Amino acid sequence: MKKNNYLLCFDLDGTLIDSRGDIAGCINYALNHFGLTSISEETIADLVGHGIRNTVVKALDYLNDKSADREEAGKTTVYNSVKEGLRKLKEAGFYIGVVTNKIQPLTEKVLSILNISEYLDFIHGAESGFPLKPAPDSILAMIEKANVFKENTFMIGDGMTDIKTGRNAGVKICLVTYGYNTPQNVDVDMKVDSFAELTEKFISLL
Repeated sequence: MKKNNYLLCFDLDGTLIDSRGDIAGCINYALNHFGLTSISEETIADLVGHGIRNTVVKALDYLNDKSADREEAGKTTVYNSVKEGLRKLKEAGFYIGVVTNKIQPLTEKVLSILNISEYLDFIHGAESGFPLKPAPDSILAMIEKANVFKENTFMIGDGMTDIKTGRNAGVKICLVTYGYNTPQNVDVDMKVDSFAELTEKFISLL
């Protein structure tokens, strides 16, 4: 393939899918198992981004609890225009990948159930052989496989972890503002308020 093609590396939770309800349910189930208080969905949304174990640890720290084991103890939907947008981007010739800290088997299952796997060229989650974000390894591997230039590669996400990942990989960064914990006043190459806007802006690059 020609190196002037584009590679779009998407974060999963808070970028392609809204999984706050499921994440909150799982975390609170684990907390309640240890006799701890539930945490609001909004608060849990602020704690995600570094994998399930780190989210549980943050939740326990939020409750200032020291007694529980720190190990990992159907409301998920795609955001508006994601399916249609991914289809348009794929048809336009973009390489599309997912870079997430969610474990690989669960990531693949969720993407399949939500019927968006067919639009993806690469899926790199936790336990896929690559370090977790913000390590750049997943993006760099996708760049090599797609045979594209770094300057034609974007890391797309809703949080600081995604921004750091993009910076570490030396690629461009697109920040979506509709996710879980959008940082303010950060230097990025593109910012969008919806997936429809994202699709339009990327197709305009061609």
